[in-house]
Amino acid sequence: MESDDVSVQTTNTDNKTAPTPTLAKEYVVKFSFRPRHSTDQKSVAITHFSILKQVKQIFPSVKIFDNHGEHIKDFSAFHSTEDYESHFNLHFRKGNTQKRRDSVYSIYHRLHTPIPIRDIRNHRKLQNLLKHHNTRMTLHAWNEDEHDIVNLGFFVNVDPTNFLREDFEEFVGTTIAS
Repeated sequence: MESDDVSVQTTNTDNKTAPTPTLAKEYVVKFSFRPRHSTDQKSVAITHFSILKQVKQIFPSVKIFDNHGEHIKDFSAFHSTEDYESHFNLHFRKGNTQKRRDSVYSIYHRLHTPIPIRDIRNHRKLQNLLKHHNTRMTLHAWNEDEHDIVNLGFFVNVDPTNFLREDFEEFVGTTIAS
């Protein structure tokens, strides 16, 4: 007589530990565009938009937030430069030929992801896109513990990288109070 022992064929699931999901972290990211030729804000906005779209396609778990703290779910909603500018602030620093400094367009915003920014930036497709457009994607100078005050800076249109932490907190507090 044949024995039909199910426990031999299956494993006991009580002893297995479920894989723990990687917790997502919030990063403030800076995109620096150094156009090789004379470029207007519209082309920089289009480039930034295409990079974000590519990030979302490659890494679907990444949540992208605009400068108003809104989660951007649908990238087809941007139909014009005005739509883009209502979500992201584009900063421009004019170049200086005497100091050999190129013009730079910068955009700061938040990403919420379990994947480190280094891994996102070093993905082959994304790395080629960044290199093609002479763009850098770096972490913002402020750490995650201070992101609440940085977000306040975005709301009052202040760039926190130009201040020391204490000076920035004082400036934002004064701006909000007035």
